[in-house]
Amino acid sequence: SSSSSTASSTSTSTSTVTITSTSSTTTTLAGSACNGVRTVYDSESALLRELNIVDLDGTWDIMPATSATLGTQYLRVDAQTQPDANVKFFTSALPAGYYIVELSLAASSDNVNKALVQVKHAGGKSEQIINQRSNDGAFTMPTGGNWITVPGGPYLFDGSSDRFGVQIEPKSSSTTGFVVVDSIAFVACAEP
Repeated sequence: SSSSSTASSTSTSTSTVTITSTSSTTTTLAGSACNGVRTVYDSESALLRELNIVDLDGTWDIMPATSATLGTQYLRVDAQTQPDANVKFFTSALPAGYYIVELSLAASSDNVNKALVQVKHAGGKSEQIINQRSNDGAFTMPTGGNWITVPGGPYLFDGSSDRFGVQIEPKSSSTTGFVVVDSIAFVACAEP
């Protein structure tokens, strides 16, 4: 299946692409210490779209970075005018294994209070609702950004190239506000 993707911007600046980085931060979920390699994908990266690691459906606005975002820009879409818009992050470039999923979040009262985050993993699909109006539970990283951990992990990703790992979209067309997507991190974990 093919998808159409458009990102519009009045700026001509290019984004910095961070494909992998390591972090000394340890996150504990479900009794499993996750302190392995932290792989970060920046959503507005043209390079990652060319490598089929990030896929955009719909017309997303490229917004200038804030103190809460990673890199120089982030993506935003109006949930009511584009309820089918989504951003997919593919995990085929990750080594097979368990990961927690973290999202960089630029919280704002203009954002949706119900963004749907779908995680497709070796065990099936998990859906979580994220309030993008609040920084509740957010933490900062030395590399920048306010981050939240997607509940339900760690998730087993098997390196399959035929499915996305994480998709972010409006919960429904009745959701008001903007869905924002900045960066995503996959933090390697020991098997739970």
